[in-house]
Amino acid sequence: MAIIFQVYAPFAKNIVTSVFPEIKHGENPISLTNRSDVLKNNPTKNDLLIKYWKSSCALHPDVFPGVTLEFSGEMVFYDTTLGKRTYYIGPNDDSPKSLSVSFMATKFNLLTPSEQERIIDHSMKPKSLKKRFLVYAASNCRAHREIAFDALSQIGDVYQGGECWGLKKERSSVKLSTLRFDRDKGSNNNALMYRNYRFALVMESTISERYISEKILNAFLSGTVPIWYGAPEIFDIFNRQAFVYYNVSDPEPALNYIAYLESNTTAYDEVQGQPILAHGVETVAKYFSFSDALGGGQLKKRIKDMLSNDVLY
Repeated sequence: MAIIFQVYAPFAKNIVTSVFPEIKHGENPISLTNRSDVLKNNPTKNDLLIKYWKSSCALHPDVFPGVTLEFSGEMVFYDTTLGKRTYYIGPNDDSPKSLSVSFMATKFNLLTPSEQERIIDHSMKPKSLKKRFLVYAASNCRAHREIAFDALSQIGDVYQGGECWGLKKERSSVKLSTLRFDRDKGSNNNALMYRNYRFALVMESTISERYISEKILNAFLSGTVPIWYGAPEIFDIFNRQAFVYYNVSDPEPALNYIAYLESNTTAYDEVQGQPILAHGVETVAKYFSFSDALGGGQLKKRIKDMLSNDVLY
């Protein structure tokens, strides 16, 4: 029976245990960081090492005798030092040794079954309390998001839920959210914060091909209408009528549309009532099917097919 080892990859572990339920694993897989750890724990060629690309690890992939599955989340990652039995999951191109998966999809896999249903099943879609106009919760104060926040503050009262609150820094026009982003509680805590607002500004920090984080997912979970900017692949995942795409190079259409929705309750309710996914069950199968319970396990099968030359049993 194969055993899972890891180098800091909690969200990746969740995916691997969904794809390989037959592999022995526990709450805390054995951690490896260097050659001495390998020698001490005696992994075999049938074992699996999960590695997150950001981890500081002195362990070269070929030192580990089994299969290494390396995950990336927040950027396209090309590693020319991949070991002979190393495979990659992240926002790269598909290849014999890599599978293109967004960070958002890996975060979806961490949701509870009831949370997943609220994204998938339109009849269970959440609806925010709509008490306030807009909230912005970010700790990485990127210029394009700050400029957008300043522009949106001209439409209605805006609330700061994180460390960032625009370039103008006019405290009189920005209010503090009663709930705040808490790193210790994780980004999913933002869904609790967003539920009081009609809109949430959830632009990506990095604009890169295929990079989609959990930000828009958290907004949908709260029932608010996301205001988003990022990779165009988003339109194959989420229904473009269910959120506002804010083009930072041409913001006026989005600003005018948001102002219209803010002044027209019926129009806002129509947007809030839209299905979340672009293509329903097809979207689930293509982007979220890490287990047999979702989309027939299509992604699960693709991962197993990628590793078919390195059997883990």
